[in-house]
Amino acid sequence: MIKLKNTSETYGLIAKAFHWPMAIIMLGLLLLGLYMADLDPSPDKYELYGLHKSFGLLILWMVGLRLIWRFYTKLPEPHENHQRWERVLAKIAHFLLYVSMIGMPLTGWLMSSAGGHPVGFFGISMPSLMEKNEDFGKLMNETHSILAFTLVGVILLHAAGAMKHHFIDHDNTLKRMMAGPMHKIGPYILIIILGLFVGAVVKLLFIS
Repeated sequence: MIKLKNTSETYGLIAKAFHWPMAIIMLGLLLLGLYMADLDPSPDKYELYGLHKSFGLLILWMVGLRLIWRFYTKLPEPHENHQRWERVLAKIAHFLLYVSMIGMPLTGWLMSSAGGHPVGFFGISMPSLMEKNEDFGKLMNETHSILAFTLVGVILLHAAGAMKHHFIDHDNTLKRMMAGPMHKIGPYILIIILGLFVGAVVKLLFIS
């Protein structure tokens, strides 16, 4: 029987439906942001910026809905074999994830507004959050970049913890966020995706 809400042992369908699409979109946005940074001005670059803004706002709305759902349903209990330092580190990682997921779209929106650039959500014009302000725009640009690298680090830390629990501790920490059919191959698919992500980040930062 498919359960929509979380239980004390596992995550429900709605939590999983938020988690994985958001994870894939965020990985894509991080790579797209790094790729766009070195592009010369062109119509293609502006189109990519538009997509980046649209999907960034999508993450912002999804984070809001996810937080509402998180307060509505309980979280699964931590495993008894998890050490105290692991639980503390997990809480810090989750806090930084939410700070980054909320902060990145907001700083991007503020950066565009301060620079006098339009912000759209898949063709829908969004309001400007402030008047044009070059100095504030630069501050938001720097903050946006800091949050991006913070998010990369926290995602890798979060994934490393999940892999430890799965392959070393042999508990179901990772499985309970996956659909049943993915329990066997899901962790290996995740390793491939993260490996490709890390390779792409290294290439964009240090090789290109």
